[in-house]
Amino acid sequence: MKSSNYRWATAVMRERYPSWVGIDHLVADALAAHIPAGGAVLEVGCGRRSPVGEFGTHAALTVGTDIDREDIAQNRDLNALVVSDGASLPFAAGTFDLVFSKTAIEHMRRPGEFFAGVSRALKPGGIFVWATSNVRSLPVLASRLTPFGIHRLSLGGWRRRLLVKLGYRGLFFLVT
Repeated sequence: MKSSNYRWATAVMRERYPSWVGIDHLVADALAAHIPAGGAVLEVGCGRRSPVGEFGTHAALTVGTDIDREDIAQNRDLNALVVSDGASLPFAAGTFDLVFSKTAIEHMRRPGEFFAGVSRALKPGGIFVWATSNVRSLPVLASRLTPFGIHRLSLGGWRRRLLVKLGYRGLFFLVT
């Protein structure tokens, strides 16, 4: 269901908004600027493909997690893959220099636990690159058909406040 929803939403966006470019260029810029040479990188919600693979060639370790076993089994972009819920990251404290997550939070049941897990997994001074869609965007509306969702929650400032409370000082951006 997830793949067909994505294809449907993408087709509608291309039809109705031909100049729509999405968030991929922002993600590419952030990863190119912040993936550390010789460092360890984690992508939460990596699915079948990962932009980390393209930009993480100088990282010593690239790890991806996803809850969908079938999707993650097809991912060839990362060094290691772990089937895991984003709210239950199975990594030791201070493991990663950079954690990246793109449009995965919309599907999580326990976003607070996700942010706490990211905070724990990051090394001191580590960077969290997080990209999410506007709650009113067509892809998010389509994702409501998926079995994982926090869609009844606002995508407003509570997330930023939570991240600041957890001590984040890294790179954050929201695409609206």
